[in-house]
Amino acid sequence: MDRAAVPALASVANATMLQDLLGLRSGLPVMWTLTYEMVFYYLVTLLFMAGAQRRSGPVAVVVAGAALLLGPWAAAWSLRPEFTVRQLVAGTALVVVVGLLFLLTGRRAAQMTGAALLAGLGLVLMIADGRSTPWESMLILATMFSGTVIYRAERGQISRSAAWAYCGFVIVAGTAAGLLYDDRQAQIHTWTASPTAWASAFLAGWALFGVAMLLRHRRMPAALTWLGLVSFSVYLLHRPLIAAMSWLMERRAIPTARPTS
Repeated sequence: MDRAAVPALASVANATMLQDLLGLRSGLPVMWTLTYEMVFYYLVTLLFMAGAQRRSGPVAVVVAGAALLLGPWAAAWSLRPEFTVRQLVAGTALVVVVGLLFLLTGRRAAQMTGAALLAGLGLVLMIADGRSTPWESMLILATMFSGTVIYRAERGQISRSAAWAYCGFVIVAGTAAGLLYDDRQAQIHTWTASPTAWASAFLAGWALFGVAMLLRHRRMPAALTWLGLVSFSVYLLHRPLIAAMSWLMERRAIPTARPTS
């Protein structure tokens, strides 16, 4: 069964916001990023429930290390041959609902159970059923946790030297994993064109963030501040706008003259 051709299942998957880990289409193609945000939120919830929210540095290192060490073997077992798409979507929706209900009980033990269920679900789907390669997904997650490391360092909750060490490891592991594993087989999933594509994009993202950090104490122009406020909305809307513009351009295009015989 073509997962992308089942609208009802895709709707349920989009409701859980885990559609990209179930092989189903997003409501908007650019919404794939929200799937990884959900897994991140689930893990952060578990950390807060366990009182370990300031230990995101070790989490980032463990995830990045797993991506580097287990990259070639992480996808050896997959949920897709074992379960039908209906079973995966139904099981995912059930775990999400049960996990959220546990979190809403107000009871510590139940909340811990709910957070563990959701975090476990996210990790299993990310490693065994994601659209991208597992090492790529794990590095996305490690980079997200690196952001929390920088936040903790900025607030004086961890030392800056520790933050440099944690983030430095993620950068090195991510670059190395890209150079080692972004081969032709991986490129089917990541859409990269060469072995250096992932590594260069990964480093460019970190470099851009580094420049922004260096400028964080400078006064920003009002236009850039406003653009930052609406940046995610612009990101979500750029795809339908591009599609609409393409349609208009095709409608207004001058027909190509047919060759005469």
